[in-house]
Amino acid sequence: MQVLRGTFIDGTGRGPVPDGVLHVDGKRIAFAGPANAAPPVPPSAEVLDLRPRTLLPGLIDCHAHPVPGVTGDGDAALPWADELRVLHATELMQRALRSGVTTIRNVGAPRYTAYSVKEAVEREFVFGPRLLVSGPIICPTGGHGHAGGGAADGPDGVRRQARTYFRDGADFLKLSATGGGTARTVRHRSTYTVEEIHAAVDEAIQHESYATAHVHGTEGIVRCLDAGMPMLEHVTFVGPDNVEHFDRDVAARIRDTQVIVVPTVQVYGRWAETSPGRLDSLSADDLDAWQARYESLPYMLHPFPRLDRIGARELVAWHHRFDSFFKRVEIVGRLHEMGVVLLMGSDGGGRPAPIDDLGHGIALHVRAGVPPLDAISSATGLAAKWIRLDDVTGTLEAGKEADIIAVDGDPLTDITALSRVAFVMARGRVAKAPPLEAPDPGRRATRAASQASSH
Repeated sequence: MQVLRGTFIDGTGRGPVPDGVLHVDGKRIAFAGPANAAPPVPPSAEVLDLRPRTLLPGLIDCHAHPVPGVTGDGDAALPWADELRVLHATELMQRALRSGVTTIRNVGAPRYTAYSVKEAVEREFVFGPRLLVSGPIICPTGGHGHAGGGAADGPDGVRRQARTYFRDGADFLKLSATGGGTARTVRHRSTYTVEEIHAAVDEAIQHESYATAHVHGTEGIVRCLDAGMPMLEHVTFVGPDNVEHFDRDVAARIRDTQVIVVPTVQVYGRWAETSPGRLDSLSADDLDAWQARYESLPYMLHPFPRLDRIGARELVAWHHRFDSFFKRVEIVGRLHEMGVVLLMGSDGGGRPAPIDDLGHGIALHVRAGVPPLDAISSATGLAAKWIRLDDVTGTLEAGKEADIIAVDGDPLTDITALSRVAFVMARGRVAKAPPLEAPDPGRRATRAASQASSH
């Protein structure tokens, strides 16, 4: 048995437990509560005193791509590209785990790659976050994500694809309802009819699961609502001018029909936030300083774009990404203000957002106006509830699997503490630990750190 001590936030939405104790027996939490109510433990128990850090449930990334669609320039043309993706995923999974993410919802990966990685984690070939997988993105011919092998047209085609995915072991469905980052797709255009979207929704219900939709444009959001889609990814309200325009009436429909939104707000966020100012007024020296700041960040970032060395068309795209980031943060605040349920998702791995920096996304929600405790719940207890894992993880409660992290600081007063993860335990196994001093000379509390370094 392991005993963890420290103030903890349990992920239920309740306030912190100041002098908390967690008892971990094997893979599960046996007790979680105040120290003065803790039952006795055997003399052999290992005590990990993590004070003055704050303990929390392991974070849940509800939108990520740990099996990337692209592994490098030209790799997509290689006959063994999928094998490269799976190997790359092992690194991405480990980086995510050490950043405090103990569960990932993989919302689209090429062909059978995500199933392979999930199986490897479950068989303990790879130590990483538990995975929920959707299989390839279901999209129309030529639609966003089509290179992954999930193209399907018409209601019958969508149903056939959905049934195949559930046969293969998918946990849920992901459908592209608008264009996105895929070349020759348009973000503001809806790519599926209401009937096609409804086919995915209905088929998921038939398999006692659910569907979610990649959707940027307002037109696509409305069609998803008309089709009964229960969850939406991104939700950026993009109009025909390719710019975000928050639509209060559509947002009210999202709220009133209790549709869940995963905004993925942090895409390009670190790049935009380290900028010294507006892009059109920067000197070469400004860009040098910006690049140095950006590249010093300890995350798996997209390569820094030198705006003074790219073509005019690409420069326009990067200007748009800069402005879009700040608009998306504002949209998160307005959705929260209206009472829409928000979950946390990084879009890491498959897009230029780090998969090992979910704490930044949580901090952006707080900046947008979400209270810190609510933002934490969106990546712990609330997330577990809506992705149907609340009987397994998401909260620090007896009976749950022991997914536990510790951060330097108090995230309720400084939300950036969630980017300073010092300790990670996943399913009762330590993945990361600081040097610890035993509270008792006869007990080695540093064993967890040495165990973590040996894996």
